[in-house]
Amino acid sequence: MSSSYRSYEERHAAAEATAAEAAMTKAKAESFAANSAINAGRAAAEAQTANLAEQLKQTKMRARLAEVEREQADAAKDASAQRRAEKAEARAEGGIAFKRMTLIAVIVLLAVALPAQLSFFLGLHKPGEESTGPAWLLAPAPLGLELLAWVGVSGTSWARRKGLPLAPFWGLTAALAGFAGWINFSHTSADFGPVAGATLGAFSLLAPLLWELREWMDSRAAVDSRGRAQRAADKAKAKKAAAEAKLDRQHDEKRRQAQPEVWAEFEQILTAAPRGSVDREAAWADAWYRVHRAPLGYTEQTYRAMVDADSRLAEVLGMVTERSVYRDLDRELMDLLGGGEDDGGTPSRTLSGGPSGGPSQGAADTPLGRVQKGRAASGSGDGRDAGKAPTDEDVRKVLAIAAKGRPFPGIGRIRSEAGVTGGTEYLQRVRDAARARFDGQ
Repeated sequence: MSSSYRSYEERHAAAEATAAEAAMTKAKAESFAANSAINAGRAAAEAQTANLAEQLKQTKMRARLAEVEREQADAAKDASAQRRAEKAEARAEGGIAFKRMTLIAVIVLLAVALPAQLSFFLGLHKPGEESTGPAWLLAPAPLGLELLAWVGVSGTSWARRKGLPLAPFWGLTAALAGFAGWINFSHTSADFGPVAGATLGAFSLLAPLLWELREWMDSRAAVDSRGRAQRAADKAKAKKAAAEAKLDRQHDEKRRQAQPEVWAEFEQILTAAPRGSVDREAAWADAWYRVHRAPLGYTEQTYRAMVDADSRLAEVLGMVTERSVYRDLDRELMDLLGGGEDDGGTPSRTLSGGPSGGPSQGAADTPLGRVQKGRAASGSGDGRDAGKAPTDEDVRKVLAIAAKGRPFPGIGRIRSEAGVTGGTEYLQRVRDAARARFDGQ
C-alpha cells in the first residue's frame, strides 16, 4: 500500500480541522469588520461632537460680537447725546438763539422801516412846485439816517469793550433813530392812519434798541463766566447773607433800645478803632463791662436780686435751725441716705443744705454759708453714745464689708449690712477707725 493513504477517520478529522480553521478565520474577519465599524462609528461620533462644539463656540463668539457691537452702538449713542446736550447747553449759555433771533428781527425791522422812509423822501418836491416825479436826489437820505444810527450802536459796543463813556454814542443813536421814527410816524400816519404810523415809527426805534440790548447782554455774559448751578448757588448764598444781615440789624436795634448807655459806649469803641479791626461781639462785651463793671448779662439789678434771694433763703434756713423737729428729720434722712457720706465717700446733704456737719465749701461768705456754720456749731447729734470709743468688734464688722471691694462703706451700709448700732456720731467714729485701720493694712 502507498504511504499517502489515509483512513476515513484521518480524512474526516482533517476536514473538520479545515472547517474549524475556516470558521475561525471567518470569525476573525467578522470581528475585525465589527471592530472597524465600531471605530468608524466612534470616529464619526467624535467628529460630529467636535463639529457641534465648534459650531457652539462660533455661535457664542457671534453672540458676544453682537453684544459688543450693541454696547459700542449704545456708547456711541450716549456719547452723541452727551455731545448734543453739551452743545445745546453751550448754545443756551452763549445766547446763540437770542443773538440769531435778534439779528433776524433787526433785518426785518429795517426792511419795513427803510421803504417807508424812502417813500417819504422820494415824494418830496420843491416848495411851490408840483410833483414832477420821484426826488431821486433825496434817495440816499434814509440810508444815511440809518447808517448814522448804527454808527452810534457800533460806537457803544466799542466804548463798552474799552471801558469808555457810553453816553455820547447813546445820544447819537437815540437822536438819529428817533428822527427816523418821527419821519415814519408822521408820513405813514397821514397816508395810512395813526396805527400804521406808530408801528413803523416804533420799528425805526426798535432795531437799534434790540441790537444795543444784545451787545449789553453779551458784555455782561463775558464778565460773568459762572454756570447756571454756580449762579443759583451764589444767589442762595446772597439771600442767606441778606437774611443774616437783617437779623443782625434787628438784634442791634434791640440792644440799642434795651441798653442805650452800653450802645453809646459800643459805638465809641467801633468808631475809635480802624474799620473792621475790632470784632463787634468783643466790642459789645467790652462796652458792657465799662458801663456795668460786670460780666456780660449781669447788672447792678442782677446782683441786688441775687443778694435779696440769699437773704430770703438765709431767713428760711434760720427758721429750720431753730426748730428741733427739723433737726430730728435731718438726722433720720441722713441715716436713711447713708449718713455723713455716701458709698463713694461724698458727703450727703442735709435737709437744710450743705454736707452734714457743716456748710458747703466755697459758700462760707454767703448768708446760706453763715446759717450752715451756725447749724454745724450747734451739732447734729442727740447725745446718744456721746464720747463712746468704737469697739473692736464694730470695727471688724466694717472691715469685713470693706474687704469686699470699693467704695468704702458709708454710715447707711454700716448700719444695715454690718449691723452696727448706735447714733450717727458713734457710727461716724466707727467708720473713721475702720478706715484708718484699712488704709494702714
